[in-house]
Amino acid sequence: ACAFGGLNKMVFTSKGFEVIPIPMLRERKEQFCNQLLLFFTGFTRKSSTILERQIANTHNKLHELDEMATLADEGVKVLLQSGDDEFKEFGRLLDHAWKIKRSLATGISNDGLDHIYAKAKNAGTIGGKILGGGGGGFFLFMVEQDARKRVIDALEDLPHVPFKFEDEGSKVIYFQSESRLRGAQ
Repeated sequence: ACAFGGLNKMVFTSKGFEVIPIPMLRERKEQFCNQLLLFFTGFTRKSSTILERQIANTHNKLHELDEMATLADEGVKVLLQSGDDEFKEFGRLLDHAWKIKRSLATGISNDGLDHIYAKAKNAGTIGGKILGGGGGGFFLFMVEQDARKRVIDALEDLPHVPFKFEDEGSKVIYFQSESRLRGAQ
């Protein structure tokens, strides 16, 4: 996802995936970003193990996966509307999606992650989700401006990672050719 940059909807199919940009005005995208908080959970894991379990469960979780796809479509619609109340709705959609994601396979969540999520919710988070396969890594939370400090204080034991959306995506910032590397040996 980082390679594409911007704010996108990714549609997964049996043949791969499609990246569909979400066309938001710069100011609206900044307003949206300002209501997101990212925290490193402190938990590391091998996500491939969790994803293998999730793939093995796919045939039993088709309803949940369809519901998550519907929530993603609703989320895009919400982002394209105007007004700040839509961000609250996006947070509620995130909360619902996280509850579904947790049910897809063992290891996506654990007691520690559940505790972090509960602390964030009690401090005023509207909703959130673990990024990637689950089991650790980063939590992304939707938080109204007046609750930001409370959430950051409640999760003071976790590194808060400020971020902004990057429209250009990943790019090579330094390149050294193989021939120069061989010559240096």
